[in-house]
Amino acid sequence: MANSVWDDAPRFGDETTSRRKHRPGAYAVIGDSLGRIAVVRASDGMFLPGGGIEPGESPEAALVREALEECGWTIRVLSRIAVAIQFTPAFEKPSSFFAIEILSSAGQGTEPGHKTLWRSPDAAVRELMHQSHAWAVRQFTAAVAGAPPARRIVAFHQDNQGHWVADLECGHGQHVRHDPPWQVRPWVLSPEGRTSKVGVELLCPLCAAARRT
Repeated sequence: MANSVWDDAPRFGDETTSRRKHRPGAYAVIGDSLGRIAVVRASDGMFLPGGGIEPGESPEAALVREALEECGWTIRVLSRIAVAIQFTPAFEKPSSFFAIEILSSAGQGTEPGHKTLWRSPDAAVRELMHQSHAWAVRQFTAAVAGAPPARRIVAFHQDNQGHWVADLECGHGQHVRHDPPWQVRPWVLSPEGRTSKVGVELLCPLCAAARRT
């Protein structure tokens, strides 16, 4: 890997095992309004949402595909947070970690045996299978801790699919769907409910991502 990004990347795991397959991957680090981190439980352990990059696929495209397959999410990739290399007995995994925005959710993914869970950052660090994933969570939470304050809601509008978006004082928007059981926001369905939330603060992922770049 001649790219200096990978030359300087942190390395995790035992590098001495021979005959590994080179398997690059792309993963998402995303928090919810309660400060929890999304993880995916699979048959072989707990991982960040994402997976291997197919030949000819960009890391961003791979993450969009994997998020839909594993979690049922339609996402927008915001920015790359960090890179790291994970060594396992079978693979050398140069991994890119991205901040994302969830645009919609089908409730569950199409890939059998995968379940999306939300964990506190400390629990995620303890439970994640790969050291590189735990390290990426630490990078993310450290960046969020130093991010600008949460942004107040100033108004609401509907996107072209009829979903409600909170307009934030910073000029960015954040979807606030009512989509049980994944998101429960019955207040967004009425004018009175939305009015009651004007002035409430939300963490803006776009502001947080801009601070990391």
